[in-house]
Amino acid sequence: LDMFSPLIFHNHQNLMFERPAVIYINNDMGLDCFKVYSNIAAKHGVQVEYSEAYDGNQKDFKDIVNKILKYNIDVVYVSGFGESYVSFVKQFNSDPRTSNIVLTGDMTFSLPDTKSKIGTPKSQIYYADGIISEQFSNIYSSYYGEDVNSYAAYTYTIPFMLESAINTGCSLNDIVGIYKHITDTTFNTSVGLLHFMPNGESNLQFSIKKL
Repeated sequence: LDMFSPLIFHNHQNLMFERPAVIYINNDMGLDCFKVYSNIAAKHGVQVEYSEAYDGNQKDFKDIVNKILKYNIDVVYVSGFGESYVSFVKQFNSDPRTSNIVLTGDMTFSLPDTKSKIGTPKSQIYYADGIISEQFSNIYSSYYGEDVNSYAAYTYTIPFMLESAINTGCSLNDIVGIYKHITDTTFNTSVGLLHFMPNGESNLQFSIKKL
């Protein structure tokens, strides 16, 4: 959720958007995304004008697209994953009435599977993506023959931190010990130098990319 600050700043300062909507998957993660996005947008003087949750197996998004148009939205943030996420993006993107509305999201847009299913975007799509170290990017591309994405980098980072904790004497059941080690240590990882604070926030850096 650290990604919302640079994403909202980019939307508000660089692209001058004032009427955002948040479309989020109907689970705890989606609700958290909506709450954090709304709070950070408010700090920039922007109010979320429309929000709606969608089900993980939802296929028809005509009603949501029509509401986005009804509320005169100029930028949409969509959270989620899987086929319902792709269905929303494709239906939003294929409606000629949304051509002037910018769609934003997170690193889900960086996944090769998402990109291939969405196809060539007709709308402007921006997303927040983690900054990945050049060394890791080169190793990954050389081994797998494709560009690295944030999910791959995070997948390597998490077991790396756990291994570090275990090497200091923690067991996998020692949640308190692992937590203390992670918050006391700065790790040299696939996403650069990474440090977690006791409240769960990190110094993870994000960049804004255009699909």
